[in-house]
Amino acid sequence: MNRPRRRIRFRATMFSLALLLGLLCAAAVLPLPVHAQDGNPAVRLFRDYALDMARREVLARAGAYDCSDLLGPDAVCMDQVRFLDQEWDMDFSFSSNGLRTVSLRAPFSRELYARAFAALDERFELVALQSDAPQLDLVALWRGAADSGEASRRMAEYEAEGMARSNLVYVFLERGGVHEALQQARDLRELLADTRPGTRSAGLALRKDGAGSDWIVLQFDAVRRDAASGMER
Repeated sequence: MNRPRRRIRFRATMFSLALLLGLLCAAAVLPLPVHAQDGNPAVRLFRDYALDMARREVLARAGAYDCSDLLGPDAVCMDQVRFLDQEWDMDFSFSSNGLRTVSLRAPFSRELYARAFAALDERFELVALQSDAPQLDLVALWRGAADSGEASRRMAEYEAEGMARSNLVYVFLERGGVHEALQQARDLRELLADTRPGTRSAGLALRKDGAGSDWIVLQFDAVRRDAASGMER
């Protein structure tokens, strides 16, 4: 099996407010979360990979292999996974409870970047932008801006600076878990405090590797009740 020479470690933060960007083009539908019949959420992070799924179950899938030497303890990888008409490398990270995050990585193109954004926008709310500059809290921005033009300008400036440095993350929360909270929240911290546990989060990132190549990284996680204190990235 050909193993990748380099992988990008990516941990997104989880936050939320909505819409934006002329990036939207043909929308691709992401999988819906599923819930166990006993009422406890069984959160499907991506396709049928569920939060807290046992590592041995992931390793049993066709094409999965241990890549802990590349990405750290317990990491599992899978190469050339088809999604959005593109082949991606996929990474799985684990906590003591089981599967924590699912990440996908592909070479950057503007067309794929737009399709990935449009796919997320189908079911998620855009809530924050991250770069090497301080995070842009979109909940607070849209609540406090004098008008939509001011908010759009600040978002566009932040986005352009991050894109120029190949270091930009769009942070999303699944719409069904935050819809009501968005009506009242004044900032991300308040929104997270009222977000339903088990709500999926997603990060869409532009990253540059050590060789200077640009990559798109998608990561799926889920909100935990300690989220208000901040998330790993």
